[in-house]
Amino acid sequence: MAKPLNERIASARSTDRVTITDLEALIADVTAERDRFAGIVTQATADSIRFELSEEDRDEAAKTAERAKRNSLAMSAALDELSAKLTAKRASEQQNAEKAAREAAIAERDMLVDRLRTEWPVIEGQVIELLSAVQANEEKLKGLRIYEGNAEAIARGCAGNFMDGSVPVRRLTETKLPSFTGRDFAWPKPSTFNPSLHMEQHQKNLLAMRDEEARWKRYIVTPPHGNRDVIPLLIKNGPNSVRDTPIIGRMTDEGVAAARKTGCTVEPAAANVSIGMPAGAAFLS
Repeated sequence: MAKPLNERIASARSTDRVTITDLEALIADVTAERDRFAGIVTQATADSIRFELSEEDRDEAAKTAERAKRNSLAMSAALDELSAKLTAKRASEQQNAEKAAREAAIAERDMLVDRLRTEWPVIEGQVIELLSAVQANEEKLKGLRIYEGNAEAIARGCAGNFMDGSVPVRRLTETKLPSFTGRDFAWPKPSTFNPSLHMEQHQKNLLAMRDEEARWKRYIVTPPHGNRDVIPLLIKNGPNSVRDTPIIGRMTDEGVAAARKTGCTVEPAAANVSIGMPAGAAFLS
């Protein structure tokens, strides 16, 4: 059996454990009861001044109106209190929901922090390894004069020139991937400049150039007597072949040996030695 309304009101007033659902139902019942008492007040007040009624009936109507007014005011007071409690309950529930949402978001963030720290370096390494392999293979194809789409183009179903009609398709190998541990990009691989290493390499390059330059010495090459065929030569600063007249140019030991195998006479030429330009000649040292 349902509790009387006044007991329900007293119970709701005395505890904070009442639920929002129970408060909403109770407020609806209290509102209806207040409105019922207000209707009684209106009718009884009207009856208390009707002269066609006896004075005894009018007095009773006045008492009824006063009693109903008192009850209506009591219900209004209870309604105000219950409404305030409902508002506080809803605010508290909203705060609890927001707190739970914040805690859940922070927990999710912390989980993602752990995943990024453990998973991203592996992913980054795999991406760099794969893109490096694609680029290296593309260079290998070009070196072998295989003019076809590279691995990325074929895998993505793109044209070899990465064009979709007149619109360029962004290439994975041109992606910029921030480094997880630094300020630079992980991809493309950053090029670091080390002044010491750069200067050391520059000195090595100079020495190599000087060594290579020293290998080329000045020679005079005389073709075999009566020769009419073009004899190719490995030579600098001179024609790359000889036929029926001597020439002067710079050659390495390997070039000298190759020329002598063809029957040419190869002799060192001093800096002040020159050859007159015969008709048809194309070179003068």
